[in-house]
Parts: sequence; structure tokens; C-alpha cells
Amino acid sequence: MEAKELRIGNYCKEITHSKNVVVKVSKRHFEDIEDNQIDLFPIPLTEEWLLRFKEVEKKVFDSEETGYGVEYHIKINENLIINIQDDMSFCLESISDDSKYVYLENDFLDTVHFLQNIYNVLTKGKELTIK
Repeated sequence: MEAKELRIGNYCKEITHSKNVVVKVSKRHFEDIEDNQIDLFPIPLTEEWLLRFKEVEKKVFDSEETGYGVEYHIKINENLIINIQDDMSFCLESISDDSKYVYLENDFLDTVHFLQNIYNVLTKGKELTIK
């Protein structure tokens, strides 16, 4: 991974002594990347990772009226959520008006740090927190 993809606080993998170790990126990691001392790798976004964050709410739909499937909601503010489907496709959804969705060009959240970065931008600096 390149340093420009990361922010302090992002979770990623570092291979240390032939083991994958999850690390929370710090200033030291940026310095080590610049000096080619370490390689960091993205963590694939999975249901397990989504549910580690206390801001994520799992919604299960199991009826003819609401449909079938799973969604994960992350509240941004009183009017907006990130709606993530079980295939990790996502959109921004208005809470106040069910008919308003915003789909983004890159509509799949494939890594943990990508989700963290989107959340940080949309909430003007807040961080997702591990339970």
C-alpha cells in the first residue's frame, strides 16, 4: 500500500516474522513506509470486520413485505446513513426520505481502511471505533 491511501488510525495488515498482524496506522508507519522499512496490506472488508465497529447496525430483512437479505447501516448524521449490502456494495441513503439514494462511482467497499476513510470524510473527522 502507498502512504497516500492511509490516514493515522486506519487498520491494515503488516507481515511480521511471517505472521499477518493487524496494526493501527501511526506516524511511525508513515515514516517506515517512506524509508521502505515495512509493507502494509489492506484488510478485506467482511461482515466480521463490519460488526467490530460499534457504529455499524446489522439489519436482517426476512419477509415478503421488506424483502430478504442483510444490510449494515452506519449513521452519519440525523439525515444520512451509509447503507452497505451483504455483497459490500453501498450507497448513501437519506433517513428522512426513503426515495433518496446516492450511489457513488466506486460503489463497493472492499477494504477496512476505505470504509474508515469514507466515514471520516462524511462525519468531518470522526473515527469508527472498535467495540
